Amino acid sequence: MKVLMVGAAGHVGGILRPALEARHECRYVDLKPIPGAEDRTVVGSVTDHEVMAQAMEGIDVALQLAMAPYRGADEPRSVDLSYDVHVKGMHRVLEAAVRAGTKRVVYASTLSVYRGNRAGGLRTEEMPPDAVDLYGLTKRLGEEVCKAFAVRHAPLSVLALQLVQPRTEEQWAKPPEGRQNRNYMTGPEDLRDAWLRAIELEDHQGYDAVFICSDLEAQFLDLSKAKRLLGWVPQGR
Repeated sequence: MKVLMVGAAGHVGGILRPALEARHECRYVDLKPIPGAEDRTVVGSVTDHEVMAQAMEGIDVALQLAMAPYRGADEPRSVDLSYDVHVKGMHRVLEAAVRAGTKRVVYASTLSVYRGNRAGGLRTEEMPPDAVDLYGLTKRLGEEVCKAFAVRHAPLSVLALQLVQPRTEEQWAKPPEGRQNRNYMTGPEDLRDAWLRAIELEDHQGYDAVFICSDLEAQFLDLSKAKRLLGWVPQGR
């Protein structure tokens, strides 16, 4: 398939690119060219209508990985960038996808759309996102944009993968320190497997949010929806 990765130079994009390149025809959008794929990179902002229209042409599945740099909640530039990238940028990706006839958009969301830790029991995707901090709030507003497009432009398929601390191989190889817990992270192979399954999923319409985490002991999250919808089960790697 032809896959567009928006924000490909970032942390998650760096983990995913090798696996996607091995199985799909990839195109990238970022503020700088992707090394080794300069001829397949559209340089520009996710908020730019013309950039997104050009990049989306002929694409089957689009991945929205772009994340705003964080400089503190009280920093005006952080506020501007967070709303621009997470909300307006999400709208631009979906808008371009609809116009290009792209069948699916997959959003790199986050568990941070939920406020704090839930006391007692496992968290499920049916619990409404309620974050009020700048990052969590704007990411959950991005999810609302996804829901709206899925309703308005059926049969568009939109998946929000709510990621939990995705790790590179180097990060994953280090033993957890202090209060860190491997069950509250996502290993690089688990992450790649989840995204490939989301890209290649058949017969999906509408909107779904799905937890992605290497919580092998089910300490925090109910991962049954990921298994049911994507056929994904974490392996802790």
